[in-house]
Amino acid sequence: MVLTIMLCGILGWWLDKYFNSKPWLLIGFLFFGVFAAMVSFLKTVANLNKKKNKK
Repeated sequence: MVLTIMLCGILGWWLDKYFNSKPWLLIGFLFFGVFAAMVSFLKTVANLNKKKNKK
């Protein structure tokens, strides 16, 4: 989860430097990273819950 957010933040920071658009791409990619991490977390919890209910 943390790695996803960090990678998106680094990508946003690098793109901001490249396009000179500070801090907009960093903010956008951080929001995307948090969203992607939460979706992944919720999918994992749902799968664990399905496995637990099958037993």
